[in-house]
Amino acid sequence: MIDCVIIFTSSEKGVSRWLPAMLISLTVLVGLDTSQVRGWWVMPTRVAAVAVAAAAIVDGVNGTKWTLGVLGIAQAAVLSILVVGIISRFLQHKVVTEQTVLAVICVYVLFGLIFALLTFGLNGMIGRQFFVQNPTPSFADFVYFSFVVLTTLGFGDLTPATEGGQAVVAFEALLGQLFLVTVVSRLVSLYTGTSRAVRAAATPTDLQPPPEQPPAG
Repeated sequence: MIDCVIIFTSSEKGVSRWLPAMLISLTVLVGLDTSQVRGWWVMPTRVAAVAVAAAAIVDGVNGTKWTLGVLGIAQAAVLSILVVGIISRFLQHKVVTEQTVLAVICVYVLFGLIFALLTFGLNGMIGRQFFVQNPTPSFADFVYFSFVVLTTLGFGDLTPATEGGQAVVAFEALLGQLFLVTVVSRLVSLYTGTSRAVRAAATPTDLQPPPEQPPAG
């Protein structure tokens, strides 16, 4: 949530140019640590996150729109790896816990940020107008547009101007809906399985009502 607030107030000049990249890199580092994922790819991902943060600071000194676009795609890449790690982790849960629910929420929010960074980066690198209605969009515009697409609200105030942008938008909307359908069904099955196991483990004494007490006197 802090990332989103900083992003919506960011600009292409000053501290707010590189601060979002720093927060996203920190999100990747903390996410890999708290999710406790294991694998050969964890350390390279951490190194890549630190490299992105360092590159963002350098870009803030004397960067261009093209370099900012490259950084956007790099941030989308490291966040995508984090998402894969979180998904692989919570799919191993045998019961639904608070960590399971929080992991699902984090992944859904990260989907929106990843597509915002991807489209923002491509817009900066290619140099073509991405939105029909806004020739000079900010990063906040891409984040807003990404979550509108992800949740399939479809306000229509911003629409992609290129065929490539339309393809990305269609894929994001489809991914968002498929993620909700599959993950919700997974959570329901885990919760149902846990409830059945609890009922099966209960003894007959646990299922019987307590005996009535004789009247006093």
